[in-house]
Amino acid sequence: MQSAAVAPTAPSFEAFMALPALVHWRAQLYCDTPSYSAAADNTPVLVCYKPAYTDVQTGAQLDVLELGAFVHPTRQFAPSLRGLAGLAGIPFPEDGPAQAALLKHIACMLLEQAVSLKDADDILCYLHATGWNWAPLLCDMRGIDVARRKPRLHPEKLLMGAVSNLQRWQFAERGDPQPNAPLNATHVAARLDEMVSHTTASPEKRQSQYTFAADVAKTWQHADGESVSVALLEAPTGTGKTLGYLAAAVEAAQSLDEQVWVSTYTKNLQRQIEQTLTRLPVKVDYAIRKGRENYLCLLKFEETAQKGTDMLPAFVARWLQETRHGDVLSGDFPRWLPPLLQTMPIGSFTDKQGECLFTACPHYRKCFIEKSIQQAREADVIVANHALTIYAGRSALRTSPNALPRFAVFDEAHHLFDAADQAFAIFLSGRELRELAGWLGHSSQDGIMGRVEKYGIHISGNLLGEYVGAVAHAASELPQDGWLKRLQTGQTLTVGERFLQALLGYAKSMTTEAHGPHAVEAPLPADAQTTRAIAEMAEWLMGLNKALAKLVDYLQACCEELDEDAADIAQRLTGICRAIETRMETQLRPWQGLLTSAGDSEQFVDWVEMVPGQHGLFDVGMKRHWVNPMVPFSGGIMARMSGVAMTSASLRASDDENGWEMAKKLCGIDADMHSEIASFPQVLDYGKQAVAFVVTDVDWRNAHALSTAMGRLFKASHGGALGLFTSIKRLKDSYQPIRNALQKDGVDLFAQHIDPLDNGSLVEMFSADENSCLLGTDAMRQGVDVPGRSLRLVVYDKVPRAVPSLLFMARVKAFGNAYRQDVTRRALRQAFGRLVRHQSDRGVFVILDGRTNSAELMGIPQGVRIERVTLGQAEERIKNFL
Repeated sequence: MQSAAVAPTAPSFEAFMALPALVHWRAQLYCDTPSYSAAADNTPVLVCYKPAYTDVQTGAQLDVLELGAFVHPTRQFAPSLRGLAGLAGIPFPEDGPAQAALLKHIACMLLEQAVSLKDADDILCYLHATGWNWAPLLCDMRGIDVARRKPRLHPEKLLMGAVSNLQRWQFAERGDPQPNAPLNATHVAARLDEMVSHTTASPEKRQSQYTFAADVAKTWQHADGESVSVALLEAPTGTGKTLGYLAAAVEAAQSLDEQVWVSTYTKNLQRQIEQTLTRLPVKVDYAIRKGRENYLCLLKFEETAQKGTDMLPAFVARWLQETRHGDVLSGDFPRWLPPLLQTMPIGSFTDKQGECLFTACPHYRKCFIEKSIQQAREADVIVANHALTIYAGRSALRTSPNALPRFAVFDEAHHLFDAADQAFAIFLSGRELRELAGWLGHSSQDGIMGRVEKYGIHISGNLLGEYVGAVAHAASELPQDGWLKRLQTGQTLTVGERFLQALLGYAKSMTTEAHGPHAVEAPLPADAQTTRAIAEMAEWLMGLNKALAKLVDYLQACCEELDEDAADIAQRLTGICRAIETRMETQLRPWQGLLTSAGDSEQFVDWVEMVPGQHGLFDVGMKRHWVNPMVPFSGGIMARMSGVAMTSASLRASDDENGWEMAKKLCGIDADMHSEIASFPQVLDYGKQAVAFVVTDVDWRNAHALSTAMGRLFKASHGGALGLFTSIKRLKDSYQPIRNALQKDGVDLFAQHIDPLDNGSLVEMFSADENSCLLGTDAMRQGVDVPGRSLRLVVYDKVPRAVPSLLFMARVKAFGNAYRQDVTRRALRQAFGRLVRHQSDRGVFVILDGRTNSAELMGIPQGVRIERVTLGQAEERIKNFL
C-alpha cells in the first residue's frame, strides 16, 4: 500500500503543454518534443501505461491512462494508447511521432473535460494529499484551495459524499404466476418475429432460430409442477440462441407472470444478454445478479478511506458517482487501474463469504448487493452466472424452496459441471482459518465480536460478556500471526496450527517434490498422527459452533425484549445474528462435516493439499469435492424446477452421437427426468473458414524450439494470434524470445503472468489491436471473447490433457475412460470455438505436439480440414490462408 505523499508542485497549463510526451513504437522511444533527451533530462513527462517506461530515466511520469480513468471511470477502454484513441473517438496513427502527438492531444482533451466535472473537488483534494501526479494541475485548473479543505484531518469525509448521493433501494415483491398455465408456442414465435425485426440490422428469418425457440417453449409447456422437464439443445454459433430463448422467456414472464432465470458462465455473455434486453421492442423488467464478491462493499470503502493513505479509494469514489450496478470486479470499473497505481487490489473493497453485516451495516439501505436482490424479486427475467444461480438455489432450499424459479435457461451449459464443482467444494486451510480469525475480531471494531460488544452495551445483564468470552476463548486457538513460518519450524502455538502442521507433514511424506512449483496432494484418510490432529480440530470446531449458536440465541432473545426506542439497535443486532448464522451455514458446518468424515464416503474425494507460492509454501489444508457435483445440483436445485433448457454450441465434446451419453451425465440429467435432446445444423462453413495443423517437427519440451515456432507462426499471421500454454513455466520461458521476434515488426505482445494486469484487461488490449498477440495458460481460453480479425490464429504448445489428480482419477473411475477423452476433446473444442464466430471470419488452429492422436482431434468440429505438417509448411499455409 502506498504511504501518504506530498504531491509535486502544480505546473501551469502552459507549462504542461511544454511537457514531453513519450511513446514506444517498434522498439524505439519517440517524443513529440524533438530536442528531448530521456537520458539527460529529469523533466516530468506524459506517458501511457507507466510500467512500460520503468527503464526510462525521467522526472515525474503523468500517465494519461490514470487521467482517463478519473474523467471517465465507467467507460470501457483498453489500457493502451489505442484504447485512449478509441475513447476520444480519434483514428489511431501507425507511426511513433504521430502517436506521441496524439498522446498530448488526448491529455489536453481529458484535462478540459476534467475541469467541468461535477462534485470532484473533494476527491481531488484527497488525491492531492496522497500524491497523485495529476492532482496539483487539476486543482489549479479548477481553482481549488487545497489547504483550506484540510484533507488530512478527516480524509474519508472527502470521499463519502459519493456514498451519500447514492439512492436507497426499495423493498420489492413479485406476484404469483398463473398456476400450471401452458406457454403458447405460437405466441413465442410471434414474440421472436418482433424481436428479430427490432434488434437485427438486416432482419432474416432463420428457421433454426425459430425451431430453437419452439424447443425451449416446448420444455416449459411440459412443466406440470410435479417433475422437471429438461431439454439439451446443442446449437452452434450463428443459430441465434440468445434471441430464441429470450423470446420464450419474455413471453412466459409477460403472459404467464412467470419469472425466468437465464444463467451463463462468462461475464461477456451476461453483458451481451443485458444489451439485447435493452434493445427489445417491449420493455422487459430484468435484473443482473452476480456473486457478492463482485460488488463494492460500502462499509469496506469507508473504512479504507478513513486511513487516507492510498489513492485507490478516491478513484472508487469517482466511479461511484457514475456506476449503474456497483459491480467493481466484473462490471464498469477499470480493472487495470489498481496495478497501474500500484495500490491495494480492488478485491479489498468487496464482500467475502460470510462477511456481510446485513442490517447491522450503516450503509445497508444503499448496498449494491441488496439492491440487486430487491430488483431481482420483481424482475421478469433474471440474468445471472452459474455460480450465483447455484448459490441462490442453495440459499432458497435452506429458507424458502418455493422461491426457486419454475423456468430456467442455462446457456454455456457445458460449463455447468465446473461451476457446480466449485460451488459445492470445501477448502479448510490456513489462510481460510486466518481470515476467520480476522472476521471474528474480538479486539477489533471491524470484527464481528467487536461489533457485538459495540451494540451490546444496550443489553442489560452480564450474560453477554460470558457468551462473547466463550467465542473469544475458542477463537484463540485459531492460527496466529506468523503461522506459516511456525509450521515449518515446528513451533506451533494453537490447535489450528498443530492441525495445519500435521497436514503439512503428511503431504510432504507423500511426495519427493515438496518444494516444486505444483500443488502436492495426499489422499484421505491419513496416517494415525494426522488423523489425531484432524480429530482434535473437529472437537475444537464443534466448540466454536456451539459458542456461536448460543450467542445468536441469546442476542435474538434480547432483541425481542428491547423497547421501541431501541429499534435501531435491535435491527443492528439482528443483522449481526444473520451474519453469524450465514457464516456457520456456509463455512463452519461444512468444515465440521469434512473433519468428521474425511475419506469415509465414495461420493466425495477428500485430500490434503500443499499449495506452493512464488517464495515457498503459500497454504496447506483439507479439500473435499463431489465426485459428481451434478448430484447435489440436480437433486437439490434442478429437481425443484419445472422446465429447464440447457444450451451450448458444445454440449458434446465431439460431433459423435455417442457423446450425448457423457453430455447428459455432465449436465446432471437423471434417468427419471423427462428430457429431450436436439442438435441444430452447423451455420458456419468450417471447410472454407477454418483449417487446423498438427506440427510434427517441434519439440514442445524445448523452450527455445517452442518459442521459435510460436514466434514464426505469429509473424506468418501478422499478429491476431493467441498462444496457449499448458504450463506457466513454459509461458514465461517463451515470452521474451517471442517478444523480441515480434518487436521488429511493430507487433505488440501481451502475456498473462508477465504483464501486471488482470486477464480481462489483457484481452481488451489484445482485442483493440487486431495485429497484436496474446500469451496465456490453457485456463485463459475461457475468457477470450474476441470477434473478427483480432483473433485469427490459435496456437497450443501441446494437447491440453488433464493432470491425473486425485479428483480427476476418481472421476475417470466413476464415469469411465470416456471421461478422460472427453476432457481433452472439450478443451480443444472450446479453444477452437474462439476462432470462427461469424460468416466473415477465417481462422487457423495449430497444435505444436506431434503426439496428438486422431481420437483427441475429434474435439475439432466436423468440416475443418486437419493436416499434419512441418513448421515451415504451417508458416506458408497460414500466410496463404489468412
